[in-house]
Amino acid sequence: MLDISVNCHSSIKIGNMYFDPYCIEYPTHDAKIVFITHSHHDHLSVKDVLAVSNDETAVVATPDCVNALVSAGIAPSKITTVKPDVKLTVKGVEVETFAAYNEDKSFHPREKNWVGYIVTADKERYCVIGDSDLNDSLVTIKCDYLFVPIGGTYTMTAAQAAQLANLITPKLTVPTHYGKLVGSKEDEATFVADVKVPYRILI
Repeated sequence: MLDISVNCHSSIKIGNMYFDPYCIEYPTHDAKIVFITHSHHDHLSVKDVLAVSNDETAVVATPDCVNALVSAGIAPSKITTVKPDVKLTVKGVEVETFAAYNEDKSFHPREKNWVGYIVTADKERYCVIGDSDLNDSLVTIKCDYLFVPIGGTYTMTAAQAAQLANLITPKLTVPTHYGKLVGSKEDEATFVADVKVPYRILI
């Protein structure tokens, strides 16, 4: 297993790959790849992308993120745009995307084509859900490590997140998207009570 951490909210580091970097306290400039799930400010934070990036960093993002990234000085040649249900290789890392969306609220419409990611490293699959409700595009995911939002409001609830983890049965589940802007320790407690697979609290 690669080293994994959650900086805050949905700001995740897996090895030298960052997902939606946010509230980075000290610049690291150590990212091999930065993945952005969508353009909301708590997922596309340009100053935090710059804080973890260096001249060799690749950025993988949805098309609605590109203008902000380029305006911040990131070369278009370093940016790969994605939509749901694509497979590609970035800097030797196998990447898959899937649709991340809300079913019964308007924050993350399916037609926006926002994404979650599965990356394969050392023959293990790491899945970052992104901002999504529990929906049909998620229940067929196969992964070893699952990072799942539990905060409700903009994403699935803690109970739904536990339900998803129980369906996917990863080696390890990490709850995210709570404790900063939305979600609470009560949501964490609900997740812990309901989840039936191994988990780790990193927030």
